[in-house]
Amino acid sequence: MHISRLEIRNFRCIEKLNLLFEPGLNVIIGENNSGKTAVLDALRIALSRGDERRDIWVSEYDFHVDDDGHLCSPIDIDLVFTDPTELQQATYIELLAIRDDGQPELQLHVRFEWDPDKERVKPPSLWGGANEGQAVPGEVLQLLYHVHLDALRDAATYLSPGRRSRVGQLARKLEPDPDARENMQADVLAALQGLDSWTELRGKAKSAINAHLGEVTLDDSTLEVDVDFVESKFRRIAESLRLHLPRRRPPSDETDASQEPASEMFRIWQNGLGYNNLIYAAVIFGDLAKTAQVDEAIHLSLLIEEPEAHLHPQLQRLFFRYLNSIKEIGEGRIQIFVTSHSPTICSQADFDRVAALTLIEEVPKSKSFTDLPLGKESKHKLQRFLDVTRSQLFFSKGVILVEGISEEQAPGSDLVF
Repeated sequence: MHISRLEIRNFRCIEKLNLLFEPGLNVIIGENNSGKTAVLDALRIALSRGDERRDIWVSEYDFHVDDDGHLCSPIDIDLVFTDPTELQQATYIELLAIRDDGQPELQLHVRFEWDPDKERVKPPSLWGGANEGQAVPGEVLQLLYHVHLDALRDAATYLSPGRRSRVGQLARKLEPDPDARENMQADVLAALQGLDSWTELRGKAKSAINAHLGEVTLDDSTLEVDVDFVESKFRRIAESLRLHLPRRRPPSDETDASQEPASEMFRIWQNGLGYNNLIYAAVIFGDLAKTAQVDEAIHLSLLIEEPEAHLHPQLQRLFFRYLNSIKEIGEGRIQIFVTSHSPTICSQADFDRVAALTLIEEVPKSKSFTDLPLGKESKHKLQRFLDVTRSQLFFSKGVILVEGISEEQAPGSDLVF
């Protein structure tokens, strides 16, 4: 199944917006302040209702303000999922609705209301299906799994060891069996404890600390510390995994030319921002692909703001081409939503997978290209405008044609004025 429609009302700059999506990759383009980030955040809010550690909340400032300065309530976010399998229909039965044509779909509705008396946001209302009031269990909401890569993402932080480490999360999913985890953590601890020199050093450190600790505690206190090499639990060991990158050094004059250049490792934070973003994305894809194998009913979404950040145009094309091949990853069950300003990204996008946001009298409006009343041939012709040069003509509100430059877009380019 996939998210086929998103309806948003009274959220930030959006008074009312309706977007249509396709399976796999979807590209949302638009000018600044046209609501691209608001669309992704609306998806995050709806998809994270089952996540106890969600990192986005609705506040007073998320409610739309009309031209008279009045706060508009409620905020409504409605999701429609199309083409659910029989297993998914049974799993998400609280979301199940039947369309007029007799086909099943899943609906999720989230509402936030402003309480003017207490000046706070009321607890959200959430229901599934076509009729308001149908409760949705938390276990069902947890199956709506999403990952968000924001525009100002700090890839090095999320790739570093710790509780938020994406590498650690991936490692835990790659080995879900409890017995295997027990054996692996026992192997690590046994290997380290078998190193006599380090065991001796550990004992010296422990003695030195406890000796001084005894001088600053009461006589009857039993306070003392122990020193270990690593965490004793599989989860903590996985979270301590580090990413390293090889740094090759050319051979010196004394080195045999037939030997490989010497290499050493350097830390992820020493790497460039662009490549760190690619490494981060690779870890995320590994996470999503493994999650798809664990549960056939789970819905997977990847939300990316400005994937072109810190990437050379050639790398943008390569990365976006990889996103476009999403059907080959996770058994085709990962849906991607991308916001972008980049003409390079637009030039790689399939016509039917583009949704354009624009400001009309300062009000965000949307147009999903898949919903345009055009035939296949017409769409194919318009697809030619989604290149790095002419996409600026395609999406602009107005065009000034200058003699000479305009003539370069003559008959051979299929651009007719």
